[in-house]
Amino acid sequence: MEVGELLAIADFFVLCSAANPRQMDVIAEEVEQAASAAGYPATRREGELDSGWVVRDFGEVVVHVFTEDQRRVYDL
Repeated sequence: MEVGELLAIADFFVLCSAANPRQMDVIAEEVEQAASAAGYPATRREGELDSGWVVRDFGEVVVHVFTEDQRRVYDL
């Protein structure tokens, strides 16, 4: 989703859902590896698997990976 006009911290947010914390971790790691290979290393990593939400910050793009339950909590 494009957020550049609303937020100064990023131009885009990518929201992903995972069935469980393990899948959430795999998604976040795969995204981070692919972005790094393309020349966009993560500048920040936030969140814990048991929280149901992890974030990978790539500068202009921030990737949020939620468990399905946690995403429903935030209605995203």
